[in-house]
Amino acid sequence: MAARPNLTINLGLRYEITSPANGRVGNFDLNRAIVVTSYGSSPVPHGGVQFDKNDWAPRLGFAWSLQKNTVVRSAFGVFYSAEANIFDDLGLNPPQLTFVARNFNPGQTPQPAQFISGGFPAAIPAGDPIHILGAVKTTGPKRTIPQIMEWNLSIQHQFAQNWAAQIGYVGTRAVHLWNHEASDLNQPPQILDSNFCGPIDPVTGACTQPNFGRRYFNQQPNMTAVLPLDYPQLQMFYNAFQASLNKRFANGFNFLAAYTFAKNLGNADGNVGGFIQNSYRADLEHGPVTPDLRHRFTISYLYELPVGRGRRFLTDVSGVTDGFLGGWQLAGITTAQSGEAVTASMSNDLSNTGSLSYRPDQIANPYNFSFNTASQGTDFGCTNPGHQTLDCWFNQAAFVAPPLASGQQSAHRFGNSTIGNLRGPDLVDFDFVLQKNFKVREAQQIEFRAEFFNLFNHPNFGLPGGGSQVAVDVPGGAAITNTATDNRQIEFALKYTF
Repeated sequence: MAARPNLTINLGLRYEITSPANGRVGNFDLNRAIVVTSYGSSPVPHGGVQFDKNDWAPRLGFAWSLQKNTVVRSAFGVFYSAEANIFDDLGLNPPQLTFVARNFNPGQTPQPAQFISGGFPAAIPAGDPIHILGAVKTTGPKRTIPQIMEWNLSIQHQFAQNWAAQIGYVGTRAVHLWNHEASDLNQPPQILDSNFCGPIDPVTGACTQPNFGRRYFNQQPNMTAVLPLDYPQLQMFYNAFQASLNKRFANGFNFLAAYTFAKNLGNADGNVGGFIQNSYRADLEHGPVTPDLRHRFTISYLYELPVGRGRRFLTDVSGVTDGFLGGWQLAGITTAQSGEAVTASMSNDLSNTGSLSYRPDQIANPYNFSFNTASQGTDFGCTNPGHQTLDCWFNQAAFVAPPLASGQQSAHRFGNSTIGNLRGPDLVDFDFVLQKNFKVREAQQIEFRAEFFNLFNHPNFGLPGGGSQVAVDVPGGAAITNTATDNRQIEFALKYTF
């Protein structure tokens, strides 16, 4: 740290190393197409997963005091985050655990093996790390830890007693973010009618090879999905302008207003059920990712009513009267923000590759309700075609199924619509508090609070489809059927302090 009367500089360096999982775990080797285990007859430490030994984290920051009550602050730092929000691990690989699953071509006539009436298999085979049956999980050859770079620059100015304003820029760049089962690394690499089926038996008409076309079919014909776990494949870039106005508590009043304009862009958030359409081209996924709130404005305040002994009004009031009329405080938080990003998807994988997030082609602006009004009513059930309503928050006619892939009869190519291409409703919320302290004795008091959440009972609607993805090819897919906040709630509380 270096210091001058008006300048302070901080420098730092941190080194981190995080161990891969060990114990009774196994990791699917993407090159050898087998599960390498850390236990059993031929154990390999950490299931063969290598350490990430490159996690250097430098830090730099400064504060520079200028004339006329102005301070400039800036900082840069590198951080590493081993995400821990997914309760899943490599202990779910064979021989510790095995899955029995079958995939069928949606373009073919259902066969008896697909009927529920057929029941479960008579016997469940034991898990085998060499001859795999079902799904497996992989971290890849090395447990690379997500790297987050953060930086900021702000200017703060005190322009009057107890009043300060601040503007600033905040940036975050994250790479090697983990993919948690948001794709399938055994997804067929080509769009083909024959995926998941192979040659048709000329006598029975049944599929002869249920995993045909998968990446590892030749090495592991009975293996289904290869699910990434802590797999470093994703990235995001956050940029924000921030401004605030703050009145520090004085004369019975405190006030803080803050505004943020931000963009959070990347290729996926990485959580289960994410947005990766083609597992081998995650780099093609790009758009707003959660959370991407472009505009957010908040006001918080606390005001002591100037009534009662020692205050502006009724300053000479008696003790009993002052106990009931004096010392009341009003407080609250008001929030307004723009809608969250939502991704348009299809209800089925038309590519016949097992895509976990198959998307449509976009042919028009989904918020232009003058486009194809006839289809809005007849195909998608809109009650007022040509207008935005809660049952048609966006125009589903703006999306269509991609065309057939070259030379195919049922398999369609991947859609061209991007992630985060739709927006949910804006949100406005008022929370309010009325409180007062009643002094009983010198060291005893009773605090009364009346809290009003969503004071004006304003409805804040949820996302169309109810989640971060919405099926645009089914009637009602654009409907909003839930709220994002509760209706008005009132709570009363008493607290005795002694």
